[in-house]
This record gives sequence, structure tokens and C-alpha cells, in this order.
Amino acid sequence: MLALIAAAALNGITRRFAQFEQRDDLIVASVSHPHFKLRWIENDADRIHAKFLLLQAMQSIDNTTSSTRAAAGDESTGSGSSFFCFYDSADHGDGNAQSEMELIYFSDPAHDISSLQRHPLVMKVFIQKYTGLPSSAPVERLFSVGGQILTSRRNKLSDEHFEMLLLLRVNKHLV
Repeated sequence: MLALIAAAALNGITRRFAQFEQRDDLIVASVSHPHFKLRWIENDADRIHAKFLLLQAMQSIDNTTSSTRAAAGDESTGSGSSFFCFYDSADHGDGNAQSEMELIYFSDPAHDISSLQRHPLVMKVFIQKYTGLPSSAPVERLFSVGGQILTSRRNKLSDEHFEMLLLLRVNKHLV
């Protein structure tokens, strides 16, 4: 009897959360956490895909940071500072060499948050994915609007459909 209850609970959890394994933002969040890294991924193809997603996230943060520095007139990104440039310019154009070097993060045996100090781009991705809202007011507003959408007559909405309706209702002032 207990085995049947456990099997039913596992089946329900698997059915409810199965689609979350396919969301790229959640994969990046899990892979950027030093406790999890790639340990939870069983398939080699999925591991390669997760590394690629983290690399993309690091490159987008690195590109955003470098464009912000260039807009601010930082001398380290200017054309006169080629002496301090330690990467090949061809590498910088296609795939950031620094981002690719950060993938050493996966071979780091440490599993604590402080280990992210050795991997600054991974730390930036981690902070971006794990930073919560500083105030509960926006969340309370979303719950209030969500309560207006998810009524007793609409209790069978899928997660995606509910999310679309919620975002449409909250952002209707933008149209």
C-alpha cells in the first residue's frame, strides 16, 4: 500500500514538473549553481546543451558589460589598449574567449557558493538567475490579478495559458 502511494506521488510530481526540464532559463539557473552544476543531467547530449546555454548566458552578460564600458568611454576597451588584450581578436568576435575559459567552472570540485568568486562570469549569471524581487508589492499585485483570472469556472487552465492571460492583463497598459 505504501509503495503504491509513493509510486503515485512520484508519478504526479513527474507529470507536474516534467516540462520544467526543457526550459532553458531553468537549466541555466541549475547549471550555474555550484552545488548542482551538471550532476543532475544524465544524458551526454543534454550536458553539452546545458554547457552551451551557460556559455550563451555568460557571453550575453559579457557583451552587455563590454558595451556598457565602451559607452562609458572606458579605456580598457578602446583601440589604444591592445597591449592589455590577452585574447585573439578573432576569438573575441565569435565566441568570447573569457566565457569559454569560464567553463573550467565545471571541473572545479568545490560545491559551495563562495567558489563562484573564482568564476566571475558564472557568478554574474548565478546572481541574475537567483536574485529575487526586492519588494513583495509586485508579487502581491500579480497574485491579486491571478486571483481574478483563475476563478472557479477557469480552474482547468494550463500553466502556459494562465501565464499568458496574466501577462496580458498586467501589461494591457502598454498597448
